[in-house]
Amino acid sequence: MPIVVKLSHAFYDRFGDDIVDELVGVLNQVDAASHQSLRDLNEANWSRFEDRLARGLAEVHAEVAAILHREIAGVDGKIAGVDAKIAGVDARIAGVDARISAVDVRISAVDVRIANLHAKLSAQLVTHMRWMIGMWAATMLGLWFKR
Repeated sequence: MPIVVKLSHAFYDRFGDDIVDELVGVLNQVDAASHQSLRDLNEANWSRFEDRLARGLAEVHAEVAAILHREIAGVDGKIAGVDAKIAGVDARIAGVDARISAVDVRISAVDVRIANLHAKLSAQLVTHMRWMIGMWAATMLGLWFKR
């Protein structure tokens, strides 16, 4: 990108249009050369970085592969132990299932008792409501006739 220079009219008047235009041209050439050398330097640095990155990634890949092979061998032995423990847990779960079934039977009996109590309370509520309405009506009649 060329340098955009805006010089004052006094500069043009003092040195002339040809010299000032030549100065701007020289500055643009210097700028272009600087851009090109910077671009070349960046490309060289990028190439060196890519080479180092590739070597580093290859080393890391080799280390990770070695670690994975060691760990996989250890995990295989542990899996066999876990399988045995799972079989024991399955047996314990079967026992818990039987106990839960017994609790379900007891809960069903409690549900029946609660339903019976609900029926009794509903009947009592009806009786109490009748008494309450009767007392209210008697009070209202008493107040009506008292007037």
